[in-house]
Amino acid sequence: MSFIEWNNLLDAPSFCPMSDLGLEASEEEICRQLMNVAPCQYIIVTPFNNLISGVTEGSEGFFAGFFWAASEDAMSRIFDNKIEEDEQKPVTKNPPSELLLGATGPTFKEIFDASRLVSEDVMVSEKYRIAIDGLFVCKKITVNEYTFFFREEEEKGDDIVIAIQYNKN
Repeated sequence: MSFIEWNNLLDAPSFCPMSDLGLEASEEEICRQLMNVAPCQYIIVTPFNNLISGVTEGSEGFFAGFFWAASEDAMSRIFDNKIEEDEQKPVTKNPPSELLLGATGPTFKEIFDASRLVSEDVMVSEKYRIAIDGLFVCKKITVNEYTFFFREEEEKGDDIVIAIQYNKN
């Protein structure tokens, strides 16, 4: 595992080959479209480039964005809808300041308020495991390329962010 500076990921070109980032994704990671490169750091890897041209067998995949997650359990919750392992665990990792859009802290209220200063188009939504049991998975704030994930269903201003997704356009 090799950590990549967050600003380098923010500056990386959309859909560049994984080798441009010094990474090599396995076939399994390309199929899953997620690669864990360091603690709390995940790369979204896609088998298609921005021209939607398929890749040939053995291709390395393309960089489509990234996640910061407070823990592996938090990542399983937001990416795989596996909420049971993440229930009631305290958030012990702080998100990188580079990803907080100028928020003064990692809470729902602080991130929501900062998001409103960045864009008028801020969406708050919720994710559920509809097909399995209908249980709540997470609450999300989406603004521009960023999505912030929170574990509490009730909107409390002090809920701490458990993951941040950045999608390259």
